[in-house]
Amino acid sequence: MILLQLRIIFRNFKNTQLYSAITILGLTVGMAATILLFTYVQYELSYDHFHEKSERIYRINSILTQETNEIIPICIGLKDSILQKQVPEIEELLQILESNSFNKVEFTHDNTKFKNISLIYSDPNIHKVFTIKYLRGNPDKALENPNSVVITRSLSERIFGSIDIIGKIVLEKYSKDPFTVTGVIEDYPATSHLKIDAISPLKSISYIYNSGCELNTYVLFHKNINLEEGINKTMISYNKLLSQHFNNYFKKTGCILQKLTDIHLKSGFQSRGGIDAEYKKVFIYLSLALVVLLIAIINFINLLTAQNEGKLKDIGIQKALGGSRIQIITSFLVKSFIFSFVSLIFAAFLVDTLIPELGLILNQDLVGTYHDNFTLFVFLPLLAVIVALISGIYPALFISRFSPANLIKKNLSVTRSSWFTKILVVIQFSIMIFLMVSIMVMKKQIIFMKNADLGINTKGVITITDLNYNIGKSYSAIKNAMKSIPDIKSIGASSHLFGGTPSGQRIEIIGNDNKKEYSIKQYRILPGFFETLGFKFISGRPFDENIKTDETAVVLNETAVRSFGLTDPFNYRILKNDTMHVIGIVKDFHFSSFEESIEPMMFTYDNRTAYIELKLSGNDIHTVLPKVEKIIKDFDPAYQMDYVVLEDFCRNKYGSHEQMETLSTYAGIISLLLAILGLYALTAIMVQKRTKEIALRKINGATRIQVVNLLVSAYLPQVIIAFIIAAPIGWFVMHGWLKNFAYKTELSWWIFVLTGIIGLTIALLTVSWQSWKAATSDPVEYLRFE
Repeated sequence: MILLQLRIIFRNFKNTQLYSAITILGLTVGMAATILLFTYVQYELSYDHFHEKSERIYRINSILTQETNEIIPICIGLKDSILQKQVPEIEELLQILESNSFNKVEFTHDNTKFKNISLIYSDPNIHKVFTIKYLRGNPDKALENPNSVVITRSLSERIFGSIDIIGKIVLEKYSKDPFTVTGVIEDYPATSHLKIDAISPLKSISYIYNSGCELNTYVLFHKNINLEEGINKTMISYNKLLSQHFNNYFKKTGCILQKLTDIHLKSGFQSRGGIDAEYKKVFIYLSLALVVLLIAIINFINLLTAQNEGKLKDIGIQKALGGSRIQIITSFLVKSFIFSFVSLIFAAFLVDTLIPELGLILNQDLVGTYHDNFTLFVFLPLLAVIVALISGIYPALFISRFSPANLIKKNLSVTRSSWFTKILVVIQFSIMIFLMVSIMVMKKQIIFMKNADLGINTKGVITITDLNYNIGKSYSAIKNAMKSIPDIKSIGASSHLFGGTPSGQRIEIIGNDNKKEYSIKQYRILPGFFETLGFKFISGRPFDENIKTDETAVVLNETAVRSFGLTDPFNYRILKNDTMHVIGIVKDFHFSSFEESIEPMMFTYDNRTAYIELKLSGNDIHTVLPKVEKIIKDFDPAYQMDYVVLEDFCRNKYGSHEQMETLSTYAGIISLLLAILGLYALTAIMVQKRTKEIALRKINGATRIQVVNLLVSAYLPQVIIAFIIAAPIGWFVMHGWLKNFAYKTELSWWIFVLTGIIGLTIALLTVSWQSWKAATSDPVEYLRFE
């Protein structure tokens, strides 16, 4: 019986090649999009789950309150495991220092430099908290000596060409003493919130325990304890230590404990989107995947139902010859399962082709996640089964309930089926219109951010990075030498990479017999910086290397003057270690993303040079850079130059939003394609079912336009209803999305009008094509066999 059903199904495939191809194509595209986005979502959700004890590991985040709460993912130094002694529920306490704000250093071996190394300084018990596989060395002793270093397999092979390197020596750019390799570990997975190429002992940086909050701090709780009680005890004990450390400097202190597996997606403490901003982004991607799959399933249901309604006579004869309702339902479901699994096979091939491209868009290596993910390979057949059941069960139950006589005579009410199909078309076009609204709003916001006046001009500016101490102390001579390069318009220097994270400081402002404390951001710079980056001065002047007193001067931004109530800023003094005087006020500029409001900022004079900014007169940086590198190498022959194109670096702040807009655009295109295919097929089936009616109308004098209007009017009301539903939903969702930005565009009315026109035009063109073919055909051809 099953073989007979299969033969009938495959014969039907052959007789309805167009509709079968459209059905399989739509389902293939929908499944492929779902699998691609699901792979990315699973990649994001898998962060730090590879640690065997991940469920018992928490990070301590400090809370420092002055005017506002500031949550920072770092803590004070906790010597001698003091917190662990106070809280018996803690099995291990681990503290880690990332080497610098960008977590990249340079190693030297045999006079060869190796850059972009992620080095952390750690307590020796890191292997007892995190899952680390040692390939060489003793994990219990590897980090005992202050100048020891443990490196990963890939770094070991990169530097030494082997992993048998215990006792080898490497030099780190900022360290006074050489490092001795005491261990080699397996590479850390990409799905770790900590990026590790090398580990050195934290105790080699003794000053760290006397500074402020600098250390990532993790606690591993014992098994089989009251976890909630252990967390509460930890928070109380650490808060006391934090308050004592700062000697009540802050109005209030506190902490929160965060699960290790939540760190990657739920650490946006400073973003307007909230603590779970990244988590919301992943949720949006997952929603996109489900939306595309839903549209594909709607297409599938509509096409199966429409095709099966055209075969009522065949089904009636089958029932008349003794076929039971169960057999009829089974044949429907078998057909649905065949469609679904064939589509899944094609989708798998399509995903294999497209997943490297998706990885490039999202800056993630998703190929390994797709190929090595056991959960995904369980999910895929399950996806096919679910799609087949959802798509096949309705037409099977609806048609199989009628008697053979009614089926043969086609004497049955299809009103319920017709309304169900119409509802699905409305849902499909509602989703499509909503996605179009979302894409246009996102695109408008991204264009707004890219074209907004940043208050500076980074065009043509390159930043020479990774300067060592020898180069930094020779900056004046280097600057003078670079002035001889004609293509360099101006030169500046700083100890921060502009566009990166500035320092956070507490200052006292003295004036009018009052003294108040404020929080402020700080960039440390040298003369020439303002001119190179095109800052605009509201009043005052920039730093001048010929004026000695400028070394204790400060330049503020507009927000600082306004926030601190400085009516005449040049008459105030700023106290931070030394007493400083104000010499200039710069126009507000964006130094962080558009999600965050511009904060108070000060610039101070600092001779420590870590970055050199160059303003070029042309775009040919590859002509200038060799000349720049030659000058720097005169002061340090071993230096290998790295640089950042500042305009590109600052533009990367929009990266996640551009990714979301790109994926939404692809989802919109896919939903549009599926809607067109589905409507095209439905119209073709409708025309096929109404051929006799169309022929009779034409014989009785109906014009081509009247026939087209008859057929078009069957679907245009559904598209109009879809727009009425989608427009307010789109406004509500995108209004909420724009709330995440401190600086944003407006929700324009024309976006909704345009999407409505596009939706109507697409539906009109799709339906009109089939309708015109029916209207221009010879009615005799339709009636000759009647």
